[in-house]
Amino acid sequence: MSPFRENGFLGEEIKDWIQKHRNNHAAWFSLCGYLNTLGQKALFQMFFKKGEKQKIVGTVLFARIVSNYQGVIILIERGMPYEAQTLLRSMLESLFSLGAVTNNEDFAMNFVDEDEIHRLKLLRKMKQLEPEKMKDFGLSEKEIDKQIEDLSSQIHENQIKKLTTEALSKMADLHDLYLIQYTLLSSTVHSKVRSLNSYIKTDDLGEAIKFVWSPEIENDDIYYILHYATQFMELSLRAINQLFKFDLEKILDEFNQRKDDLLEKN
Repeated sequence: MSPFRENGFLGEEIKDWIQKHRNNHAAWFSLCGYLNTLGQKALFQMFFKKGEKQKIVGTVLFARIVSNYQGVIILIERGMPYEAQTLLRSMLESLFSLGAVTNNEDFAMNFVDEDEIHRLKLLRKMKQLEPEKMKDFGLSEKEIDKQIEDLSSQIHENQIKKLTTEALSKMADLHDLYLIQYTLLSSTVHSKVRSLNSYIKTDDLGEAIKFVWSPEIENDDIYYILHYATQFMELSLRAINQLFKFDLEKILDEFNQRKDDLLEKN
């Protein structure tokens, strides 16, 4: 068995930690598994016809949410809470977009068109490279200038506007999640000092005395991450239930009651 100090989270030893975390929090992982089964079943029942942009965009957004959700579970069972929170933020961003698409049929096309703004931003950044480095992308400076000109005209003519994450959260009726959870998760994604504290052990005076890196995590970290992962997944399922008429409302209400009962015990 490979020691953790030698191979970290990629070693064989991590299997023991997965089992330990799952045994210690069996009820939470069972709840997560149940919701994952609902998500997988719904994912492969999402059918759309040609031109149904709202359903097409909703399907691909939900697929991203399901894979993010599964990634969160894989990471947290290995004792990687901050990496799990990075995926949790991605999951929340997709939930905002899914909610916006579900609540506003016309927004689906705007969601697709907005990619032109991101393309323009990338081209302008490429323009700042040295000419030799531009060639790595198979484009000359003249070709980049032409694409920037064409895209700028297209964006202006079609009145394409960039929507912020906050604006999407409001369209999805999830602004409260943006104000608190998205802000907290963003701190982890951008490696702010608060999210790096776990790597340092301090003395009674708060002075750093030791570097710490292991799969051992606090119970509160597991509760926090699994609680919000299941909340985001439940909200996503409610959105696609509205969009595809799956009749999942009673099942999700029962799930929510199970989760509330578990939260009371913790």
